[in-house]
Amino acid sequence: MKTTPLENYRGVCIMKEIETYFFVVYKVNKEAHECGPYDSLAKATEMLVDHIPFLASKQSVKTKYNFKAEIQERILDTASGTWLTISTPLMENPCRKQKLRQTVRKTGA
Repeated sequence: MKTTPLENYRGVCIMKEIETYFFVVYKVNKEAHECGPYDSLAKATEMLVDHIPFLASKQSVKTKYNFKAEIQERILDTASGTWLTISTPLMENPCRKQKLRQTVRKTGA
């Protein structure tokens, strides 16, 4: 929760709490994808580290692909109904990745 100054009807500045949420935004080649909202940075980071690489590998058509990901902190603009990005607390550098391969173990009999 963040607090922001807000003037009430008398012009007195009061503090109002704003709900913030985290989104994982990533690109596979030039195609943008988004996951969220998450209520904590820890949950968004877990998604970025544990699950997004697998999703990106499945979404790529080619065996090698460009990848970029970041976590954005956003608030909901109630007037327009859109999400506004207020910060980017975590960013993974753009890189070139190779598709994950499923390995099948053969058991000798």
